[in-house]
Amino acid sequence: MSRRKSSDEHEVGSDSFLDVIANIVGILIILIVIVGMKVARQEAMPVSDADVAEFSELQSEVSPAVVPDSQLTATESETSDEVAKIKQALKDAELMLSSERKARQILVAELEHKRAEVSAEAAAIASLNGDLDLLRLRAASHLQQGEDAADRLASLTQEVTKRQSDVDRLKKQVSDAEEQVATVCVSITKAEEQVDAFTKAIEAINAEMLELEEVISPEENAAVPPTDRLQHRLSPVGKVADSSEIHFRVINNQISFLPVDELLDRLKSQLNSRMGVIARMPQYGGTVGPVHGYVMNYTVERHTGSLPQGNGWVGGTMLAVSGWTIEADDQRVPSESTETALRPGSQFRRMIESQPIDSAITLWVYPDSFQSFAALREVAHGLQLRVAARPLPAGTPISGSSKGSRSIVQ
Repeated sequence: MSRRKSSDEHEVGSDSFLDVIANIVGILIILIVIVGMKVARQEAMPVSDADVAEFSELQSEVSPAVVPDSQLTATESETSDEVAKIKQALKDAELMLSSERKARQILVAELEHKRAEVSAEAAAIASLNGDLDLLRLRAASHLQQGEDAADRLASLTQEVTKRQSDVDRLKKQVSDAEEQVATVCVSITKAEEQVDAFTKAIEAINAEMLELEEVISPEENAAVPPTDRLQHRLSPVGKVADSSEIHFRVINNQISFLPVDELLDRLKSQLNSRMGVIARMPQYGGTVGPVHGYVMNYTVERHTGSLPQGNGWVGGTMLAVSGWTIEADDQRVPSESTETALRPGSQFRRMIESQPIDSAITLWVYPDSFQSFAALREVAHGLQLRVAARPLPAGTPISGSSKGSRSIVQ
């Protein structure tokens, strides 16, 4: 704005100066024309006799005033000098006017250039003003977004604080629950130990009952008075079966091989192949077999929470077989009578004779076959094999669980 104002003031000053010069030059031209006309009129005007007479009369009336020639010459010289000066002044004025015109043209060109620059600057300023307005709008939008984000952040902070409080509360509940679970697990472990002790005691009692029946039955069924016979038998020593173990089922005085290990192997394979389905269910039931006429029904349960590991507890998920039962298709089970099983070459004797010394044989015996147990045990002891009895109530299927105990062999 200051540059434009100075240019306008310079233009106004130049115009005023040129106007003054033009006026002076005009006046000089007018004076020159007047002087020229007077001189020309004096030289060209003829003098008549009447004019001479009139001039003489006037001259006689007026006191004579003689103008000498030298004065006239001086007047002409002065007039010529004045004309020369006027011409020189006119020439100088024309030169000055030409110079001023050139200066004026230069000033006009500069003025146009300045006007173009001012227009460009005005356009740039207008563009900058537009950009500034756009930036103001964007700044206002960003400011609003920032305020919204700040409000959202404050809301999220409150939500996080609330959630953190809930998490802390849940952690406290989980910690309390883990302590309770640990206490319950300890109680369960103690109870399982007691159950194992009771189971072992029951098995020992059942074994003693079988021995008593072995002694009592011959006396009751003897047709003739027994001869005096002294039979000495060492007291059996119980031991947990920790070596190879084969199972037999004795029912209705029929004995058959019970493929427990084979069925368990099939169960493991089926669990591995169906792990994706089983892992999504809290409880899963399945069946494997038949093997030698026997099928195994099993149940898998998913346990989550604190699980024992080493000397502590860890959180996780565990799949475990909670229990299984073995059922037989009597039409398809290869069996033989207990009387036949005692003979050399029988299926029972071939199987136990192929076992290493000190191997374990488990007999799952039902009440209708208790009398056959003693003879089967004697044959196994004769082969230096250990025997475990698993007495079962009538109609009870053979079963096992993760909390069960191994056989006690004698």
